[in-house]
This record gives sequence, C-alpha cells and structure tokens, in this order.
Amino acid sequence: MMACHREMLQRLCLAENIPLVNVIRKPEQEKLLNDIGATYVFDSSKGSFPSDLKDAVLEAQAYIAFDATGGEQL
Repeated sequence: MMACHREMLQRLCLAENIPLVNVIRKPEQEKLLNDIGATYVFDSSKGSFPSDLKDAVLEAQAYIAFDATGGEQL
C-alpha cells in the first residue's frame, strides 16, 4: 500500500525529531498516524478540537502551518 502524504511527512518528522501537529477528518487517519508514532493527532470534527489544537501548538512550539488538502478553514 502506498503511503499518503500525511504519513510520509509524519515519518520524516519523527526521523528528524520534529514535533508535528496533525489535523485529520477521518478515524482511520487517526489510527494510521497513531500506529506510526504520531504524538499530536486531532479530529477537526470533535467539539474539543479548538482547545486541543491550541494546547498542542503551544506544547509543540509549532510556528509553521502546512495545509496539504484545503477544505474547511482552521
């Protein structure tokens, strides 16, 4: 099975010890990312998403955003 862009980016960040905050829309994406060792994975459809995302961005000290697919505004 071919890896998706999200999975490839997560693997690269893990290899380089770079924290990556993942925003997903489907439960299977969450499972895949958790299975490869992602620390931060958040489903944008959950009610706690805004505060969960804010907390993760602060904890990871994230200062770059990358939107690979478009869609709803974050």
